[in-house]
Amino acid sequence: MLVKLLKHEFWATGRIFLPFYLAVLATGVLTGLLGIIGGQENTLVAVVAAFTWFAYIFSIVAALVVTFVVIVVRFYRNFLSDEGHLMFTLPVTRHQLVLSKIIVSFTWQLVSILVSLLSIVMVAVTWVSPAAWAEFSELIGQIISGMFLHLDGVGVFISMSLLTIPVSVLSSILMVYAAMAIGQLFSSSRVLMSVIAYFVLYSIVTLMGSVVAIPLFLSGMGTRAHFDGAYFELLARVLLVDNIVVIIFGIVCYFVTVHLLSKRLNLL
Repeated sequence: MLVKLLKHEFWATGRIFLPFYLAVLATGVLTGLLGIIGGQENTLVAVVAAFTWFAYIFSIVAALVVTFVVIVVRFYRNFLSDEGHLMFTLPVTRHQLVLSKIIVSFTWQLVSILVSLLSIVMVAVTWVSPAAWAEFSELIGQIISGMFLHLDGVGVFISMSLLTIPVSVLSSILMVYAAMAIGQLFSSSRVLMSVIAYFVLYSIVTLMGSVVAIPLFLSGMGTRAHFDGAYFELLARVLLVDNIVVIIFGIVCYFVTVHLLSKRLNLL
């Protein structure tokens, strides 16, 4: 049944997200083409390029914002509004309902980030000089080599930094859902209470991460003054610990959400 929920959710959200992602790629292509002919001294080209850059930046921001907003709205509309009376009569468990939302939301969040990065690369290829792009490509190659072949301090740090992205995205989704589940406990001002609950949850996980990571960093730093491989290995360990804290807190948020939707659901 979880597969059916995922299919329905991907279909419902894809119709909203895909046009925005295509717009990001299309404006990226157009901005890149203008970069190719941008060397010509042409006022019309300069004006069009300015408007294209504005549309390009706006499309990236819109895609990221719309993805987040739709994720929040669909959770509220399906589970915490009148639709909840129908959703919770389906022959599925609360875990399956919540998991379907989490998996779909997490996937679209990552897709929005990847699409934005892809469009940035498309623009950079044309607007950045070939020499600068060659140097940047060589640097990326060295970093990848360090990450997957030598696993030196810098490579480990970068690998852990990349891992932080999906962990942060997933934890933010789980905190938003938990905050909304807490907010629905109140008879009035549900949106306000959900926002307050989110900032409380965010403050808690930030404080927990700081309490664990900062002492680890300070104890490992010692008298080290150079940004050598050992320094980046220390940063990688700090990120690892912080990610573990975030993952544990995200799991707690998940079970809080399922529990409240199962035992303390307050549909108006």
